Amino acid sequence: MENKDEINYPVKFDIEEYDNQGNIINPIPVQDDENFKKILYKIRIMFLRKTYAITTCQLFFAIGVSFLSYIDPIKLFFENNFIALIISIVFIIFILCFVFIKKSIAKKVPNNYIIVFFFTIFASIICLFLSCTVTPIKIIVAWSKITLMVFCIIAFLFIFKSKFYVIWAIVMLFIVSCVYLIIIIMFSQIIFEEKLKATIFFLVLSTLGELLFGIYLIYYSQMLINKNVEIETDTYVIHSIQIYSDIILMFMNLFCNLAN
Repeated sequence: MENKDEINYPVKFDIEEYDNQGNIINPIPVQDDENFKKILYKIRIMFLRKTYAITTCQLFFAIGVSFLSYIDPIKLFFENNFIALIISIVFIIFILCFVFIKKSIAKKVPNNYIIVFFFTIFASIICLFLSCTVTPIKIIVAWSKITLMVFCIIAFLFIFKSKFYVIWAIVMLFIVSCVYLIIIIMFSQIIFEEKLKATIFFLVLSTLGELLFGIYLIYYSQMLINKNVEIETDTYVIHSIQIYSDIILMFMNLFCNLAN
């Protein structure tokens, strides 16, 4: 009989049976059983819902913190406050290293929620620092664009599920980005105070950068939904941190171009 460790389950969880003497009987391979496959598929979908629910909360928290830059005392405090920025970056790097080095600790409750809480706080401080360097209208443009792209990917993922194809998702993301870019360019003279040619150049440049980060997010989402890729059901917080990191990088790319 095969060893339990040699059976490659697409979702990791323990299946143990005992004989009359209390000895563990190795589970029988049931990958071909349709009911078992349906159970695994439902577990994977629930895992994805939990992962993206945490990511969505992180995203809206970062948006809320960014709009604190509308308050003058907060804007004055964070504007050119590189100490807060450096501290936040250092803590984010430390948290990411800790998560990937001490994965067994990072995936336990309540450790995982404490980690994601502090990671979200420090990432949001970076967003607030960047938001203080631009006009309020640019903050709205940046977050609306990123939120639209992220939710299009999430919607595409949960609508098509196992039929989620990377190529079609990239095409969808490209169309959404181009439509949004055209709309912003049409109203750029109203929205932005800078010269039109320079504004269009940096908008196009930021769109290309966002597409790259968006493609990575699509690839990562496809990996999570893929039945042939093994996942551990208690690593949802770790995956949400990885997805959120990509969103923050997307935000930083867009803001750097808007600031220019």
